Amino acid sequence: MTKYLCGVTFQHELGETDEIGIYDSVEELKADGKCWEQCGIVEIEFESIPEAYTSHKWIVEQNMDWGKK
Repeated sequence: MTKYLCGVTFQHELGETDEIGIYDSVEELKADGKCWEQCGIVEIEFESIPEAYTSHKWIVEQNMDWGKK
C-alpha cells in the first residue's frame, strides 16, 4: 500500500501517535496541509500498519528556512 504524509510527521510522529494525517494522494495532502512546502512530503510503502513501512522516499524535500533569505 502506498500513502503520503508530512515530512515532519514522518520524522517525529509516525509510530508515536495514531493522530496523524496519512493521505491516499499527494494532491489530498496538499489540499489539507498548509505547510507541505516547508515540511516536505514523504511517500511510504507498507503492508498493514504505517509505522512498519517497508520503504520511503521524499516526494517534496524539506525546506525549513520559512522564507528567510
